[in-house]
Order: sequence, then C-alpha cells, then structure tokens
Amino acid sequence: MSVFRTLVVDDEPPARKKLLRLLAEHPDFPVAGEAGSGREAIAAITALKPNIVLLDVQMPDMDGFAVLREAPGEDLCSSNRTAAPCL
Repeated sequence: MSVFRTLVVDDEPPARKKLLRLLAEHPDFPVAGEAGSGREAIAAITALKPNIVLLDVQMPDMDGFAVLREAPGEDLCSSNRTAAPCL
C-alpha cells in the first residue's frame, strides 16, 4: 500500500477543515500539515516535503500558481510530480 503525505493549503479555515475531514477517511493520504497562506505553504513544502499539495489558487497574499513558482526544490509543475500538469 502506498502512502501519500498530503499538505492542505487554503486561506479559508472552513475549506481547510472540510478537506482535512475528507482526508481523514482515507488512510493512504495522511495529512502532513496545513497552511493558511501562500507564504505558509512555501514554508510547509520546504519543511515537510509532502507528496501531494492540495492548493487553493486564490489567496490574498499570493495565489497558488505563485506558490508553485516560488517553492524550492524540483519543478512542482512538472508532469512527473503531479497527477495533472500545472496550468
């Protein structure tokens, strides 16, 4: 069984809570962490190195696409890192 550590990023706490509740039903997707802003997301990606990032695209400080461009490490938008390539 594969396990995919997941990071949840959304600036709206109710949306994060719903995603966390849904993920709790799937033990193959343990939550590595959560973030409420783009800057927090970059820090969490750096520190936690999740397999999957559920990323809100509209956030006040920086949008999800900016997070993907600025996050360190491998190209997060390459087709070999995501189920679907980033737009």
